[in-house]
This record gives sequence, C-alpha cells and structure tokens, in this order.
Amino acid sequence: MSATPRQRAAQPPRDGQATRARILEAATQEFAAHGFSGARVERIVEEARCNMRMIYHHFGSKEALYIAVLEAVYEDLRSQERDLDLDALDPKAAMERLILFTFDHFRTHPTFVRLTSLENTNHGLFIRKSSIIQRTASPLINAIKVALTRGAATGVFRTGIDPLQFYVSIAALACHHINNAHTLSFAFGTDLAQPDWIEARRAHVLQILLGGLLTPRGSTT
Repeated sequence: MSATPRQRAAQPPRDGQATRARILEAATQEFAAHGFSGARVERIVEEARCNMRMIYHHFGSKEALYIAVLEAVYEDLRSQERDLDLDALDPKAAMERLILFTFDHFRTHPTFVRLTSLENTNHGLFIRKSSIIQRTASPLINAIKVALTRGAATGVFRTGIDPLQFYVSIAALACHHINNAHTLSFAFGTDLAQPDWIEARRAHVLQILLGGLLTPRGSTT
C-alpha cells in the first residue's frame, strides 16, 4: 500500500537526511581536529557540500551541532557495547569481551578519543548540556554490575568491586597510551604506535584488568 499524502509529508526527505549525515560527519572531523573554539562552520559547510542555511536548519547553532557530534560518537560506542550482549556470557568471558572491545574501539576510533579529550579541556561545559549521553551510559554500568555480582556469587570474581570504578579503569588503560603516544614514545625511545607494541599493550591491559577481578579459583577456570 502506498503512503498517503499526509504520510509522505510527515516523512523527512531522504536528501535532507543525507545532508544532515554529511554535516554531522564533517563536523565530527572538524571539531576533533580543532576543538569547539577553533572549529569553523565555513569549513564544515565546504566539507559537507551544503550551504550555511542547512547547518542552522538541521542543528540550530554551532554549539548545538557540537553537542550533536558528542551525542553521536557516544551513541556509536554505547550501541556497540549493547551488541556485546554481556548478560548472555559467563562473567569472566563477559568482562574479557568488554575489556578487549573498549581497547579496540578507542584504537580504531581516534576521533572519539580526541573529542572526549578536548571536551575535558572545556571542563565538560558542553557535554553537560546533553540530555542523552548520561542516560545511555547507565545500562552499561548495570551490565557490568550484573556480571561482577554473578562472578562473585560463583567464586570466580573477588567481592566488593565497584562497577563504575572498574569501567573507569578499563577506559584509562585503553586510552592513556593513545592520548600520550607522542610524549611517551619520545621519553622512552619506543614507538607506541607500532602494531606489535599495541598488540602487546592489548594483552597486558587484559591481563591486568581481568587479573584484578579473579580469585585464585577464577584464575584456574
């Protein structure tokens, strides 16, 4: 059955959706490269192949566009975390999957790492204006809590581990070498961007984080 005129009118044109997506992608790269203050809407317009009016039509302002970029990169992360289906795995496998996923996501999504780093230099000024980002983080922490509780109940994990503390530890160990690659590489005379070093880092992060959860019994299973 074909759509009625009223239904067709309610559906946003595909061209409009494509334009919005191009603007968001161009803005993501621009804000990641230059931060909020250094980003130029003119460059976003040029890269997105649209006009200035379209920026304000879809997003309203430069600030609103920046917040939309933050929301988009966080939602991309959160949606992939949901796809991990941690509740379907045994606790040890669930935490291993989350640790390795987070490490790999930060490695393959440098714009996310860059944007969050820059937003921290803003003291979180703009992320606080999002009505979405905080809400979408709650299910992840709950999934970690469930896995930790299940693991402790079966004697595989130590008791009393805080789920938020654990996730912050994952995030810290998964991105510190990215944020500080240039200075650490020079200081220690080792290229932290080399694939072999990154793979060794990945294994080390898993060993440290998972090892911190496991009881002696859990270490042998």
